[in-house]
Amino acid sequence: VMSLRSATSRAIAVLCTIAMRLRRIFASLDPLARRQVEPGVAGRTVSRDGRTPPGWERVVRVAAEGLAFVFCLRGISFVAPAAFLAVALLPFAGHAARVIPPAGAELADVLHVASACIWAGGILALATLQPPGGWRGAEARSLLDRFAGVALIAFAVTALTGVLRATEQLHGMSDLWTTSYGIVLVLKA
Repeated sequence: VMSLRSATSRAIAVLCTIAMRLRRIFASLDPLARRQVEPGVAGRTVSRDGRTPPGWERVVRVAAEGLAFVFCLRGISFVAPAAFLAVALLPFAGHAARVIPPAGAELADVLHVASACIWAGGILALATLQPPGGWRGAEARSLLDRFAGVALIAFAVTALTGVLRATEQLHGMSDLWTTSYGIVLVLKA
């Protein structure tokens, strides 16, 4: 029987890996991500050094993703630190790194992805458990009660940082259907 902590760590690692892969695919399709614009224009996308995406951040992030995935498959307990490292590096190699100034966008992106992984990973972990007495028993109620507070906070942080990121990435209504970021945002809604 897998403990809630172990199941949650594994679920978070899997979700983070899937989310980061999907973001990479959609980012590669976005023409805004490849376009160089005039530096110093607040809220516009630009690559800091002309490369898309930045090099070392991408390599370390992919290595951390792979490490988290291997730890997850082998049942090694260090899944969460490796997954969080990958989550923390994601903004430095994605859309957030190209916003001028990047610091706020990168922080919002780290918080957004981390809280989404905690929220969705917890739900996935709960779905894989079979508490004694079934889901109507006292143990199940205890699990749900413990997760409810975490889930509510994680969902609120995910929603708030998602709105902040959208205001930095979208410059008009047409961006909802002309950029990969906008299309993904519409699909999430």
